[in-house]
Amino acid sequence: MELDPGLEWVHAQLSWAYGCKGDYPQAITENEKAGTEVHRISAENQLNAAGLGWIYALAGRRGDAQKVISQFKELEAPADVDHYNVAVVYAGLGEKDRTFEALERAYAQRSGSLAFLNADPFFKDMSSDPRYQDLLRRIGLSQ
Repeated sequence: MELDPGLEWVHAQLSWAYGCKGDYPQAITENEKAGTEVHRISAENQLNAAGLGWIYALAGRRGDAQKVISQFKELEAPADVDHYNVAVVYAGLGEKDRTFEALERAYAQRSGSLAFLNADPFFKDMSSDPRYQDLLRRIGLSQ
């Protein structure tokens, strides 16, 4: 970040780390430095937007998290939406059934993001669910 403070990806990753620590104001600030705006989700910033929606949900800003989901639904018509990113926001909201519905859609669309399923912090609360273990098995990540 010192060499290139404009690297959006680095700010997004840092925002997720702050989110995992529970420092939601700092997480939101870092995500904003990544260029994410809830009202302007594009095909190019889906992952950053999903991370911001996840942080909003964890911070108790359910309305803002729901706005992110609404933006994904609006984006679905003109662009390909990676449903893995939708699952990220639902996971933050604690909506397990919707999380797994979105993950199943991601699986059906062969989302490359599923390769990170067992490493991403977004789904740590899902790991004890049999659906999670089944999905890991089907994508070849089971232990």
